[in-house]
Amino acid sequence: MGPHVWEPTLRQQVVGPDVTAYADAVARGYAVAREQLQVPYGDSLTPIYASIVGIRVDTYHPHAASMRLLIEAPDGEGSVARAATVVQVSWSGADWHLVAPPQGDWSTVRTLVGPVLVRGYAPLPSR
Repeated sequence: MGPHVWEPTLRQQVVGPDVTAYADAVARGYAVAREQLQVPYGDSLTPIYASIVGIRVDTYHPHAASMRLLIEAPDGEGSVARAATVVQVSWSGADWHLVAPPQGDWSTVRTLVGPVLVRGYAPLPSR
């Protein structure tokens, strides 16, 4: 998706002390990928081959929740790699908002997940 989607989404649905760093990281990532792929500004990039396949709720309170999303993606060697990303959300009184990751960087809250640990996640239906 292009900035016509992620810019308003970031403004309206992402909160927290690292929201500016996250918005900057998304814009930089888009600019780099757009240049590499020779895509005009505003156009969508190539498809994302990762899928969210499971979830584990770590904590839940009426105004905040923390969960781990189990993500699968091709590993480049004909197999599948799995990683868990900690995602926090905050209730605003009308809707849940995503809390930006620390320093705006999802890699700070992502870990690889081996086959045995996959059983700790509730599977999500594929689409």
